[in-house]
Amino acid sequence: MRRDMDLVRRILQAVESSDGDPREYVELDFVDEYPKNSVSYHVELLADAGLIKAQNLMSFGEDGYSWMPKRLTSAGHDFLDAARDEENWNEAKRLLKRAGVAGLTLLKDQLIHLAKQQLGLPG
Repeated sequence: MRRDMDLVRRILQAVESSDGDPREYVELDFVDEYPKNSVSYHVELLADAGLIKAQNLMSFGEDGYSWMPKRLTSAGHDFLDAARDEENWNEAKRLLKRAGVAGLTLLKDQLIHLAKQQLGLPG
């Protein structure tokens, strides 16, 4: 399965905007727009990358979503802050696609670089 960076961003935004208890699971209101296994896979990827805290609920039933997000980590907040600007988001994805790479770390680095350019900062 390929990573969908727009789904990654959407999951992070949903977790950030959740008003619930950070010990509870975040319900993703857009899940019907994607295959169930894709959403679960991307939640697991975000947990692997250290951007969110999540739990595998496979043993609690088979509703199609085995991985559920709980909260953003500090690194997740940093990534989402860098990804907030729509123009920078699209430009970073375009540059990485042209280079033939799609890693979360490279995407974050490119987003930070674009933000620094907007602010007139070096780097």
